[in-house]
Amino acid sequence: MTSGIIDRGGSETDRIAAPDAASFRTDTSSVARRRTQRLLVPELRVRIEKREYVAVDWSLGGLQLETYGGALRAGEDFPIVAVGPVCGPLMPIGIRARALRRNEEMLAAQFIELDDRAFDALDALMRRRQQYLASLAATARAVA
Repeated sequence: MTSGIIDRGGSETDRIAAPDAASFRTDTSSVARRRTQRLLVPELRVRIEKREYVAVDWSLGGLQLETYGGALRAGEDFPIVAVGPVCGPLMPIGIRARALRRNEEMLAAQFIELDDRAFDALDALMRRRQQYLASLAATARAVA
């Protein structure tokens, strides 16, 4: 059940199959220039600079924060040290990210490097969302 390839910035062997796009809500406005599916449901919490933020959209390639109050500027690299669901525990991980855009409180960042724990955590959060949406679709079909 794959619809594309996610390139984590490495060689051909670093590429993985992307989940089926019909399984979760995504932003399709920039599909041509985006390598990874962007998730719009804000279910990801991250820790940057000892503070926690909620991503308004995210993918295996990066994220966007609407309420970032730190000192990062576009072009700067920074670590993300923990991720988790909004209503759940944060998991210690290692992500090296780069700030792409910074406007007032908005920060858009690209993931440069994900350790195995980070990849597994993000992948699990994506799959949990897929299972939930698939169960909603099944319920809707049963009712109809």
